[in-house]
Amino acid sequence: MGDFKRLVAWQKAHAFELAVHAAFKGRRLAAAPGFRGQLLRAVGSIPDNLAEGCGKRSRRALAKYAEDANASRAFPRSTIAGLKCCPNTLGLMSDISCQSTAVE
Repeated sequence: MGDFKRLVAWQKAHAFELAVHAAFKGRRLAAAPGFRGQLLRAVGSIPDNLAEGCGKRSRRALAKYAEDANASRAFPRSTIAGLKCCPNTLGLMSDISCQSTAVE
């Protein structure tokens, strides 16, 4: 279908992924083992789904992967919303800006 890097949705999802990765850089989360990897995989799946959809040959296939990317936003958004309620839990919220969580 085209170059995924031209999709505005991919650009925003990629920027969000980079922001979350940067927030975790150099931090160990002994209090929540596995949480870091799970969140990073979930965040990474959003731009990955969009890129994969662009590799397909039809708009219908791209729409399916875009829908999957949209669904992949649920876990990171829910997790980050929870961290906003309890910002001292992991000490990450100062590193993830509110703007970067708005992958719309």
